[in-house]
Amino acid sequence: MNGFRLDARPSDAPLASGGEREVMPVVDDIDLLAAIAAFERQMGFDVPGNYGGIIVHAARLGQDVGVGFGHLGVSSLLDHFMGRRVTPPRERGTAVLGCRCGDVACWPLVAAIDLDDRVVTWSSFRQPWRPQQNYRGFGRFTFDRSAYERAIVETAATF
Repeated sequence: MNGFRLDARPSDAPLASGGEREVMPVVDDIDLLAAIAAFERQMGFDVPGNYGGIIVHAARLGQDVGVGFGHLGVSSLLDHFMGRRVTPPRERGTAVLGCRCGDVACWPLVAAIDLDDRVVTWSSFRQPWRPQQNYRGFGRFTFDRSAYERAIVETAATF
């Protein structure tokens, strides 16, 4: 099993309206942005690592604000990372990273999120704007479901 946490940090994305924070997935103590940037550079992909965290609107507790730039409300954070929300809507899968500009749909890293009673699995990573890029060599991450859910809920509570 892989380790999982979400780090909440201030967002410096141009589309963040100030004071917002983003969540960055961390797998086995390496933030996902660093891991995917290294993989994309190694593979010779254009614009490697041009991602950012998922911006969370703390001011809109109880509302789903997953429209517009694809920012999430705190209440939808668990649904998002459980694969219950498809962001951006036209994609199959879930954006585990958004664009560094702050718009999730602009340049997402998408993964399939599969669940069973004990395990959450991230696989089939892709960059929808570059369908020719092959991500087969990047991860198949499996997480203990209870620890995974707890990490998301604990992060959401910090907003």
